[in-house]
Amino acid sequence: MPKPLPQATLKPQGKVIEPKRSHSGIFLGDKCYWNPANLRNGHAVVLGTSGSGKTQTLKSMRKNLLYTRNS
Repeated sequence: MPKPLPQATLKPQGKVIEPKRSHSGIFLGDKCYWNPANLRNGHAVVLGTSGSGKTQTLKSMRKNLLYTRNS
């Protein structure tokens, strides 16, 4: 019998966090920035269980990429 998956540990904060812009890249969270220009290639992987926010994360990253490239 397969071992059950652990319960999710992340809880919604209930407030909207405004994205910050920095020379370090796109703000992803607590002191975490992503700058695709610093990567060796354009590939990325997003892992997570069902309902963990993978699609929303990718949509947000796409929106920020479009915003930073057009500004």
